[in-house]
Amino acid sequence: MSRHLVVILLLLVLSVVAGNNAGAAVENRQTDVNDFTISLLWPDGVLVPFAEYHGGKWLNPWPKPELSSDDEPNTVADLSKPWFAQNKKPSPTWYFWSSDGALHVLKAGKIVKVDSHCQTAWGLLSDLPKESTADSRRGKPGVALDAKRQVNSMTEVANTSDEWKGFLSFVRPAFEREEETRAAELSSFLTSPSGEDRKKVNVTLSHLYRSDAMIGERYLYYFEAQKEYREPLPANDQSCNNVIFRGWGIRNLRGDLSLLGTQIGWADCDLKGDGGRVPLGVLSIDDRAFVITYDPGYEGESYSILELTESGARLALETEGGSC
Repeated sequence: MSRHLVVILLLLVLSVVAGNNAGAAVENRQTDVNDFTISLLWPDGVLVPFAEYHGGKWLNPWPKPELSSDDEPNTVADLSKPWFAQNKKPSPTWYFWSSDGALHVLKAGKIVKVDSHCQTAWGLLSDLPKESTADSRRGKPGVALDAKRQVNSMTEVANTSDEWKGFLSFVRPAFEREEETRAAELSSFLTSPSGEDRKKVNVTLSHLYRSDAMIGERYLYYFEAQKEYREPLPANDQSCNNVIFRGWGIRNLRGDLSLLGTQIGWADCDLKGDGGRVPLGVLSIDDRAFVITYDPGYEGESYSILELTESGARLALETEGGSC
């Protein structure tokens, strides 16, 4: 074999190796699951990205509106340009796990502007199958990532199920204890009902959600319970006054329930001040677990990411989605 032929063959081998290494590098960049963008996925297939996970932190990597304070959350509404396409191309591939556990690999490319209450937000049009969509954009969204990390859904428990009845029996005494303990605090806004009046009103569940998958050998619950005081209370001209008790709970392998963190307060009958929280899914990253929630209100909406800890659910990031 001539010397020139040996050199040519050696160069060919080196070229193939280099090409394979380059391909592996591209694949590694594309499958980096530690840095990614998170998005709502609406029933009509529109993705609305609202945050990034980078360096172990959740971020809104775009400037806040000029008049907003440091304490206010950032917003995706009325941005002049899509934040997720600044100095880069948005990811063409997104991963969405539906409530039945099926993985949907979505393709997205066209940037669109969508209405969000009285404002607009930027989104991406995906190829979510038509049979999976609803007639309008409004409805319960899903969660999609541009990295292949599974977001396990949270499902609303049927109010006729034994699970619902069992949770109500568990949460009722906790509600009553909290209402009695916090009576003075509740009275700072409205005159709290007397002890006798409190005993006459039953605790009811309005919503109960459960994680579809176990998180560290425990199921996660989110609940909203209330007591409806239909008679007008002093200093309030509304037709009724509801005490709302809501928060997180867990159930272990033995079936034992415990509360992870709760809130109690007043809400009017129409819930105009707060439309209720909708937990969409749970995302595990190493030994951390995050819950993604959709938080609709009377005149707006926001999207929250909460980190689950032994003492409750800590807000990691809140993003405004639009308002009037």
